[in-house]
Amino acid sequence: MNRGEHEGEVGVGIYYFDVERNLIQEKAFIPSKKSYAIAADELGKMVYYNHAEEQLYVLADGTLYQVDLKKNKQTTLAENLKEGQYAVSSDGHLMAYESEGNKKGGTEIQVMNLSSLHTYTVETAEGEQISPLGFVNGDFIYGKMKSEDAGKKASGESITPMYELEIRNSKNKKVASYSFVEKGIYISDILIDDNMVTLNRVEKSGDIYNVTSQEFITNNEERKDTEIKTEVYTTVLMEKQMRITFAEGAGDKSVKVIRPNQLASKNELEMVLADRSESVKYYVYGVGELAGIYDKASYAIQKAQQISGVVISSDQKYVWEKGNRDLAYSIEDVALSKEGEETSLEACERYMKTYDAQKVDLTGCTLDQVLYVINRGCPVIALTSADHAILLTGYTKNDITYIDPENGESQTVSISEMEGMVSGSGNTFIGYIK
Repeated sequence: MNRGEHEGEVGVGIYYFDVERNLIQEKAFIPSKKSYAIAADELGKMVYYNHAEEQLYVLADGTLYQVDLKKNKQTTLAENLKEGQYAVSSDGHLMAYESEGNKKGGTEIQVMNLSSLHTYTVETAEGEQISPLGFVNGDFIYGKMKSEDAGKKASGESITPMYELEIRNSKNKKVASYSFVEKGIYISDILIDDNMVTLNRVEKSGDIYNVTSQEFITNNEERKDTEIKTEVYTTVLMEKQMRITFAEGAGDKSVKVIRPNQLASKNELEMVLADRSESVKYYVYGVGELAGIYDKASYAIQKAQQISGVVISSDQKYVWEKGNRDLAYSIEDVALSKEGEETSLEACERYMKTYDAQKVDLTGCTLDQVLYVINRGCPVIALTSADHAILLTGYTKNDITYIDPENGESQTVSISEMEGMVSGSGNTFIGYIK
């Protein structure tokens, strides 16, 4: 905070502006011991104030709080919410969370409109699980899963994919559904960007799910134009400028400067929230600032690729940096071969335990992107199919060197040939960082 009662502190201030009284009043303050950028992202996921009812809703470290500011009473609505067990609309006034279930999916989802205080429940059919995914233009998106579809990704990670995605409106009425199971294709997760929904899909091969092509859903609902908007224009004297344009013209052309008063309340509530975060996060930094926080390293790397940035894990380990690697690098003295009834993947993972490094799923990254991890001194596991893994140990401008645990031999192939080899698993890579 750069001024006021909490100047110099990091936190979120809840303020209400009374336009009739031209008055700003602080209703609550949520302090944080983390840096501004991280606190802004974590607390910014869901902080919503309903002035009419004087109810404050805060989601922090997996706990959803409801605070009655009139009675100065704090209630916990849900605890231990992991990523994937809740979803929040972009403006924060809609939220959905699993009220019953586990990390693989719930049996009941509570959907709340924090503005109107309207709540409805989405229940699953017997023997199935459901998971909240997000909101688009006020419509709720969730996925349906069956425990019998549980399996593993090519990387060895457990997965229970969604066999169907359903969209419901604010009246809890079904408006659309999407399923690809007749083709043997399931939905692993989704990404929402404005009105575009990207479905990340996997194809089943036995008990293994391999990454396949994405599907896209577009919401074509037009946004209502406001009567007031900002425009950019250029003049010779002032060059680039910003102006406010009124649809029906401005009545009074004179500029009015209004400075609201601030009411310092003795009854301001200060909320102290426990830090319960356990999962690893991936921070993307670029152009001098935090550009995003992700739960998956591969998503963070794609963002860093776009902005020529760097990815750092929440335990302060460098994961990836664009352009900062040698043109050629080789890890020497790697001895690897299968033992007993081991699979090639198990053999690679056993060998990598000797590095005492943190395992990172890099599925979806390009071959060029994972070379940075090798350059940091750790081999990378690459799957060429659902049941065959190799260990990448070095590279040059044109070639890739790897060891096949099936025979323990080191082999070198061209980069284009290796790209073809790993495409069979949907670019499934497992990296290790120190």
